[in-house]
Amino acid sequence: MNEQPPLPQTWQSILDEPTLRALFADIAGCTEVLDVRTKGGETSMSDAAGAGDLETLRDGLLDGRLWGVLIRYRHEDEEWWDTLTRTPEGIQLFRIQPPGPPPAGA
Repeated sequence: MNEQPPLPQTWQSILDEPTLRALFADIAGCTEVLDVRTKGGETSMSDAAGAGDLETLRDGLLDGRLWGVLIRYRHEDEEWWDTLTRTPEGIQLFRIQPPGPPPAGA
């Protein structure tokens, strides 16, 4: 019998500017950034972005130059994906911990 893999853990929140700044500082200082992608709009495809200048990406979200950013990173040997998008209420954070590789022999 094939068991379905467990659904990944997810979190969602609306961030104000100080919290967004703190998040980007934490990502820059406490994680290994694996990939960064930007989104220009709700239906546009992601573009690869350099991880070296997270401040520019953060500022792009805050001033409206960017609609969204996806940051994949590793923290304490766990991989996380943060998607940040502009909304009328503020910057929406959707965080997912993707499932790990399937067990051996599965």
